[in-house]
Amino acid sequence: MGGMKQRRSLYQCGNARWNKSGEIYCAESNALNSMSPTGNIGTKRQERGATLELTICQKCLAYEHMGPPIPASERGWNKSEVGR
Repeated sequence: MGGMKQRRSLYQCGNARWNKSGEIYCAESNALNSMSPTGNIGTKRQERGATLELTICQKCLAYEHMGPPIPASERGWNKSEVGR
């Protein structure tokens, strides 16, 4: 059975965590955003319903797959921001 390999998403990783500052971080200490001093990403992408398929996650040996992808229609909460 061929086909395209599914990309890994933070929505499906058991190592994705949210801190009190409203940022998403990796419990395995991977820098999700190399431009951020903390390595964390804000929740703006999640709010828009972005895929959260980060480059660092694609080759992560500690990626903890938690189930099927979340459909785009169920992601995000600020639909007016989608596509921006």
